[in-house]
Amino acid sequence: MVRAVASGLAQSGSVDGYVYEVLKEVEPVLTSATRVVRPSPWYGFPPIAGPLAAVGTESRDRLRHALLTAHEDATGRELLKTLRLDAFADEPPSLFDTVAANMALIRKIA
Repeated sequence: MVRAVASGLAQSGSVDGYVYEVLKEVEPVLTSATRVVRPSPWYGFPPIAGPLAAVGTESRDRLRHALLTAHEDATGRELLKTLRLDAFADEPPSLFDTVAANMALIRKIA
């Protein structure tokens, strides 16, 4: 979407704030051809999700541990740096209450 707006193919668009901030860092020429008209409220960063059947399995627990401790070793920090993240966190589902409220609003309208 940012490329479409920057090139004039689209007059406006919507893009995740994290994506836009990373683009500003890695492609400043691209984002300099756009402007933020109205930022949305902050929402919880998208979760890492997996199949319900994986809950309680050793592989799921190992992956969860690797993600939550990535900031503690050099390889993990390199991964996080590439993703432009500080760390992964185990957050409560309530972090996404604003998303759920927006979905409820859309369901009322539709």
